[in-house]
Amino acid sequence: DEDNAEEDEPTAVHHSEAWRFVASNGAGPALPGVSGAVDTVNGPGDLELRGRLTLWEDRPLASRHLLSLSAGGSLPTSPTVTDDQGAALPSEAQPGMGALTPMVGLSYGSFRPPWSGYLGVSAWFPGENDLGVRSGRSIRGSLAGQWQPSATTGLRLGANARWDEVATVRGEAEADSGGWIAFLAPEVLWTPTQDLVLSLAVRVPLADGLLGEHEEGPVTSLSATWDL
Repeated sequence: DEDNAEEDEPTAVHHSEAWRFVASNGAGPALPGVSGAVDTVNGPGDLELRGRLTLWEDRPLASRHLLSLSAGGSLPTSPTVTDDQGAALPSEAQPGMGALTPMVGLSYGSFRPPWSGYLGVSAWFPGENDLGVRSGRSIRGSLAGQWQPSATTGLRLGANARWDEVATVRGEAEADSGGWIAFLAPEVLWTPTQDLVLSLAVRVPLADGLLGEHEEGPVTSLSATWDL
């Protein structure tokens, strides 16, 4: 029913990115959990694995400026969520892409305790998932500032933006996909041990130029990041 299409449209849920400010080379996994609306979708997101290489730092210890290259991707670990009749929900309403998705990124960090700042951009190249959906290639950018009131706690406020190509479903272009969107992203971080960071974040849409008849609402994510 076209008259009810907008009312029944699920809120899109995209897997979240988990990252922390570190001044070293390394690699680590991040497993986000997401919560959105269909009315509601809850579940673990895709497992992300990333390696990080320091390209430049102003000094070897206690760096104040750091430029890094990252590479990795996400693995299809998120479950396929279904409706009351057992049919799979649209790809936009799933808690993850459900496909192998390589990524490469470049980031800059500035550190003047208890303050730090972050600027990053990344490119993502999704594969096809079990539903026959291939999300469009994606460019993502992040700008954030962080205040660390204690050795184990950080408060972060950032802005995230994403541009997606049009997705395909079994090789056919999906008209209600693609475009750009920007989010405001407050976040609380807690480090119970040296290499583990727990993060609770909310992303609230600020502006968008999404294509077709699809919308994205607020997304809440709980992430765990482990530095190896």
